[in-house]
Amino acid sequence: MATLEKFGHKPTVVENGVQVLTQIDKDNYDLILMDIRMPEMSGPEATRAIRARTNALAKILIIALTADAMEEYIQGYLVLIYHQCLHHNDI
Repeated sequence: MATLEKFGHKPTVVENGVQVLTQIDKDNYDLILMDIRMPEMSGPEATRAIRARTNALAKILIIALTADAMEEYIQGYLVLIYHQCLHHNDI
């Protein structure tokens, strides 16, 4: 958070995918940093719901964040039309 704020960004933190869907309707965002594993609604489920929208939000930049190290999992996430998938070792 501090790093994002240092560069002038104003991040919003939510706890699960349901809150992501609610929050993006309340405010304007340039991108979403989406955790893959969240309670209540996972990152992939929230991403599918966002991509299914018919408004401009369907094309919002989404970067998946994950600790999954297996390449087949990462490739599966990219199929969901994440713009990038960052493994914790990449950061």
